[in-house]
Parts: sequence; structure tokens; C-alpha cells
Amino acid sequence: KRVLFLIVVSLLVIGIVLPGCTGPGVPPRPEIIIGVPYPAGYIQGEHMVRGAQLAAEEINAAGGVNITVGGNTISYDIRILPKNSNEIINYPNAYTAVDWLIENGAQYIIGGFRTEAVITMINHLGQPDVPDIPFFICGAATGELLSGFVPGGGGTPFYPLFVGAPFFESNASISAHFKYIFRATPF
Repeated sequence: KRVLFLIVVSLLVIGIVLPGCTGPGVPPRPEIIIGVPYPAGYIQGEHMVRGAQLAAEEINAAGGVNITVGGNTISYDIRILPKNSNEIINYPNAYTAVDWLIENGAQYIIGGFRTEAVITMINHLGQPDVPDIPFFICGAATGELLSGFVPGGGGTPFYPLFVGAPFFESNASISAHFKYIFRATPF
């Protein structure tokens, strides 16, 4: 029994110590952080996050995203940063979710199921003091979302800083942020 005990203890020590003796491993790749505001507890939101995580896993397993600049190629992993927007129950919470994603390093934002929440997200991302973060709408289908006008609002701009119509001409510095807004789905 004593010999068996010594063998088991020896194997445990070797199993704990040996992996640390193999030298430096492959350094982790830098990350592209994609924020996903989603309505938790609803199938739409849960599958937004699952779809984003599945895509990130597949891309990372295939070698990541390769970006070449000046002849140098760097491979990046994708990291999904989810945040509950609670937009189905209380759409103004989408503002807080997007704010949290920005503060926590999101370089891209993909999400938005409810039109009113997407308007809130666009309003936040369009503020002059917010970094230019590409936003991909994936759920809200209202056509006016990419025009900047309140859906069914008779030409009323939803961006609070826009004055007059057409809004793109009325405030070029703010409307420039709309070049970072895309509708990924639905078409």
C-alpha cells in the first residue's frame, strides 16, 4: 500500500510540475472585441449571443481574422462581449447596454432587436464624444432606421441633435457617424 501511495503521489506531482517546465507556449493572439447588446430571457436575444459566439469560435478555430498592413499580417481572435439590453421590456436600457459595451472595449457592436431600442443605440453611438464604432443592426426591420427619421413620424428626425430636414445636410459632423451603421439582418 505504501508503494502504491508513493507512486500515486509521484504521478500527481509530475502531472502538476511538468506542464510548467515545457517553456513558453504560443502567445495568445490579439483580440477583436465585438459587443452584443441582447434582450436576455427571450429567444431572439439568446440566439443573438449564441450565433455570435458560434461564429467567433469557428473563425478563431480556423486561424482567426488575418489583417495585412504594409506587408505584415497579424492574426486576431474574435471575442464576444455580451450585455443584456432588456430592450423588449424597457427599450431605453439599450442606451445603458451600449454605454457599458463601449466602456468595456467593444470595437464593433452587433445587435438590436426592437426598433425603439435600435433608435436609442444609434442615438448613443452618434454622439460626437463617442468613438466611431461600427454598429450592425441584426433584428430590427424598420426601413427608416438607416434614414435617421422616426418610423411613421412624418419626417421627424429621431437623432435629437438633428435640426431641420434633410438631417444629413443640417449637421454634417454628427451625420457622419451614420457611415458606421449597417443592417446585417433582416433584409
